[in-house]
Amino acid sequence: MSSVNPARVKYHQIELAGDRVGLLTAGALEAPPIVLLHGFSGDALTWQFNIGALARHFRVTAIDLPGHGLTEAAGQIGYWRGMVDWVAKIAAALKLAPAHLVGHSLGARILLGCVEETKLTGLSLSLISCAGISPSYDYEFLDQLSRIESMDDAVACVRRLLGDAPDPPERLAKGLYQKLTIPTAKASLRAYLASNFAEGRLLPAAPVRWEALGCPLQIIWGSDDGIVRLPPPTWLPTGVAVHLMERVGHLPHITAADRINTLLIDHAGRLAPARGAAQ
Repeated sequence: MSSVNPARVKYHQIELAGDRVGLLTAGALEAPPIVLLHGFSGDALTWQFNIGALARHFRVTAIDLPGHGLTEAAGQIGYWRGMVDWVAKIAAALKLAPAHLVGHSLGARILLGCVEETKLTGLSLSLISCAGISPSYDYEFLDQLSRIESMDDAVACVRRLLGDAPDPPERLAKGLYQKLTIPTAKASLRAYLASNFAEGRLLPAAPVRWEALGCPLQIIWGSDDGIVRLPPPTWLPTGVAVHLMERVGHLPHITAADRINTLLIDHAGRLAPARGAAQ
């Protein structure tokens, strides 16, 4: 985040719409808004390799989901469509609509639901390794992630997340271990899995109504993602850019941050020109 004035980057907890919510904010207040939403077991800090580049063009708000990061669970952890309502409520309280929307994994599916159900107006939508739209996913890994007890457990999980990316797992494993061995964090993950899976199978949900989306869409995936695999073409919308990152696992925004930042800025920038930055 060195390209952004550190005084303008703030990770904090606020009282909002009846909940205590964790936010990471950066960028000029007058810039077009962009909302970032992390995945299962993550938090706003998972966007740390993207904030600097995005904040040169946009007013960035990364939101911690219930039971993640600095956001308290507050009874909001349940079936993921309930979290769609929660995110829409928080975005409205922050006056973030319309906004460019970027989500990873669970966060991507929640933002997709927000737009699909017209609960949140998107100027553009970028889905990174989107959960819930692929018939192939690794529930055993999600269960393992929610039961981390040691650094060895954390390293093993990070290796799975990275796929074939060359990044050393220890770089991410320490933070994962520190976060996910906190009893309340562990309980939140277990509660989410219990509400959204039955005997390891994702609970039924209606097919995505791609035709209902009223904003430009792009889909980004890692070729080595073994957690949520790229859906077959018949499961994806036609005429939409699908960017496949070679030798990248489930965390493209971390392990291929420069490429992801370029895709996000170019996609959103068609509607929001850069603010004085070189193109």
